[in-house]
Amino acid sequence: MTEEIKTDTYWAWLNTFAMILELLTKRAEEKGSQEPIDGGKFIARLRMAERAFNFFLDSFAKAVEDHEHKGVIAYLSSHYGTDGLELWNSLKARRDGIADRVSILIEANPKTVVRFKGYCEGLKNTRNLDALL
Repeated sequence: MTEEIKTDTYWAWLNTFAMILELLTKRAEEKGSQEPIDGGKFIARLRMAERAFNFFLDSFAKAVEDHEHKGVIAYLSSHYGTDGLELWNSLKARRDGIADRVSILIEANPKTVVRFKGYCEGLKNTRNLDALL
């Protein structure tokens, strides 16, 4: 990839990111299933983190093509000595599971829906980052 980030480091980081998102989602489910934590702010931010994870997942695949000169499945197979398709699909399935769980949390409470919509509106104004706090 680059001198700063090696492809195997990026892969390990993606898996750690997924684990952290899973833990945070579980926390939100346990503490905010009835009344959302802090008026839905935590859950709305969790959605944003999940979308960021999706961005980095796509970026990893592109980085492997650009810097390893092979597809992500071939890279994972050769680098980890196992079925690259299974590894890739497993991480994508974790992403999908997180996204589904966060969607349920957002939709479970009108306060969280309002907070999330507010975050989305805030993203439209790239100069007003305070709107995301």
